[in-house]
Amino acid sequence: MAENRFNKKIFSMLIGRACGDRSIRAFAKDAGISYVQLRKLYACQQENAPGKKLIKKLSENSLNGVEYEDYIFAAGLFEDEKTQKNEFSPKDKQILSKLSKLSSGQRKTAEEFIDFLAHRE
Repeated sequence: MAENRFNKKIFSMLIGRACGDRSIRAFAKDAGISYVQLRKLYACQQENAPGKKLIKKLSENSLNGVEYEDYIFAAGLFEDEKTQKNEFSPKDKQILSKLSKLSSGQRKTAEEFIDFLAHRE
């Protein structure tokens, strides 16, 4: 089930980035969702992945380039056919370029996330 694939740490990191200069409370208000639920997600205290409806609200109000697909991957709700492409899309190439510019600590976190996605079974 999707709950087993939910990566709370990555989801929290996405929320932090998506907030921009806003507080968690302001982000929740902008997205029209419960502050308590968003705070729990940010603090890695929610065991189950949020649903697509909540993710849609988050993505529509996210800053700093955090997109719907980012949340979907972290929540473990991605579609298999989208993740098993053999070709690199322009977005894939952009991600690889960014990955090469990360510090070793940042690259380790990115690699952990990639391993999480690759072993989602």
